[in-house]
Parts: sequence; C-alpha cells; structure tokens
Amino acid sequence: MYMNRKGIQFGVKDTWSLDSTLNPILLSALIKFKEVITDPSRKDWVGVPSLVLADLYPDHKGNFTDEQLEEGSKLWLEIIDKMIYAFDTKNEPNLKDYAFEFNHLTQEREDGNVSVNIKVTNENEYSRYKVDEALYRTKVEEGLVLFGKYYQCLWW
Repeated sequence: MYMNRKGIQFGVKDTWSLDSTLNPILLSALIKFKEVITDPSRKDWVGVPSLVLADLYPDHKGNFTDEQLEEGSKLWLEIIDKMIYAFDTKNEPNLKDYAFEFNHLTQEREDGNVSVNIKVTNENEYSRYKVDEALYRTKVEEGLVLFGKYYQCLWW
C-alpha cells in the first residue's frame, strides 16, 4: 500500500488479507480520534452522536439535559474503546502464555494414506486457552458490530 497523486494505492499482496492490512490503520485512527475528542481544549467542539443518544434514550423528545449528554458521552467513549479493542490484535490470547503444546501423531494407514492425530499436552491449559480465545472473539465481534453501526458517527 502506498500513496501517490491518485490517492491510496493497494498492491495485490495488500488484498490477500485485508483485515491484516486495514487493522493497523483503523486502530491508529480510532486511537487518535479518541485522543482528540477527549482533549479538554476541544470540549466545545466535541459532541455526542445523536445515534448514541437515541440508543440511550429511545423515547426522548426535545433537548437533552446536561446529565443525559454526560451519560451519552461516557457511553460513546465506551463504544470507541470496544472498537479499539476489536482492531488491536495484541489483545488476542498468545499460545505462548499457556502451558500446553500440540503433539502431532502421524500414522500410515493400510490404504497408503496418512492419518494425523493432534493431542494437547495439558487439557486444563488448553481449555483455559479456548475459553480466553472465545471471550476474545466475542469482544472483537462486538467491537466490529459497533464500528459498523457507528461508522458514520466517527467525526467531531
């Protein structure tokens, strides 16, 4: 990926795994966005997206109170944090942090094919990893759904 006078250009290799290509860009942008909207010197420029307020107060009509806007602002920052989490691959559980390994056992069958049996060395640690991985995937999915929902609210 590179920039020229025509704009951002993607190479063939960039498209092989667009999530890997775009994640660091979106992560960096979301972190900077949060930094800007939480900067006290910009508080008069920053608001709460109407979609966030509508989700928080679905039956509300008219102007919002300062307390409602403050609650909306807190929710908006929580939503942004969930988006940031979703794009930060450092949050993914690392196999090296768990006390198990995979053993690959191969055996040639009578028909000439090979069967592969994969076993783990520590079932408890493997179970802990699977729980952590499932929790991570759930949180990533939540952040990605929120990113899609609030994509057009990412401005100040």
